[in-house]
Amino acid sequence: MLKTWIFFVWTCGQVAMVTGHGHLVVPPQRSTLWRTVTGAPVNVDDHGLNCGGFSRQFERNGGKCGVCGDAWDLPMPRPHEDGGEFGQGYVAGDYTAGDVINIVVNITANHYGWFELRLCPQDDPSRPLTQDCLDNNLLTLFESDSPHSTGMTRYYLGEGRGTINVTSKLPDDITCEKCVLQWKYKAGNSWGCDKECCIGCGNQEHFYNCADIRIHPPGGTNHNIMRNVLNPNIQQSNSDDHQRIRYYDDEDLESADLNTDSNKKRPNDYDHQHQEEMIKLDSKQQGKLAESKILSSFSRIQWKDLKEN
Repeated sequence: MLKTWIFFVWTCGQVAMVTGHGHLVVPPQRSTLWRTVTGAPVNVDDHGLNCGGFSRQFERNGGKCGVCGDAWDLPMPRPHEDGGEFGQGYVAGDYTAGDVINIVVNITANHYGWFELRLCPQDDPSRPLTQDCLDNNLLTLFESDSPHSTGMTRYYLGEGRGTINVTSKLPDDITCEKCVLQWKYKAGNSWGCDKECCIGCGNQEHFYNCADIRIHPPGGTNHNIMRNVLNPNIQQSNSDDHQRIRYYDDEDLESADLNTDSNKKRPNDYDHQHQEEMIKLDSKQQGKLAESKILSSFSRIQWKDLKEN
């Protein structure tokens, strides 16, 4: 009987340890920019920045994670941090201090848990981004579609997957040419133990994302809200390129061959065959992920301003 119980507990932990997926899409996190920005480096796994995976994070790295979702033990600069492949300094949102801003998260595999938002001013490029700086500005959710999250710092995921819209108020006393907005998602579907043992207790899978934004003082001039501070060779997409925004569920990703060289480093000018593949993947979603909702959010916040510049 004891052996059976031990096996049952071990099996529950293993079954629950299924990789979740999710990412910050408004403002777009660093390796999601390629979906809307011509010249940005491509990461087809931009919704899977889970600190290298559960085992790597907790068994090899003692629970540590790079501030933008990379495995802690990767060489510096890590791919999603400043100076890394995706840390190109491209500012993806322009706001005013004290603004209540709209934030959109896409969850492609729901494993419960919660997420938080943090902010760190990064005007001095010689100072690396640290979790301590981010922790100094834990944002409160001003409004959300979760009755348990409004007015709190944590958004608790319920059932289902797709887009999550929240609003949060930026600090009145922070302005910056470049700030980093961090999305930190802690899943809650794995068996673990702390004071007690349960699904959601103990160590859980983590996802971190970083988006670069600008916050100007009240009455200041809004710049083009998608502009590159560090790399002038990256250009914003034209309106046709906005159709690149696609989001996939787990079945889509399992059926797609993401290991080919063409998928690892896709060109920015997609050929006709690739466009057909994207449309085919998108059609499988069957309404689970509301792409039109994401696009309308971008339109309200960003694209109207892009067209005026």
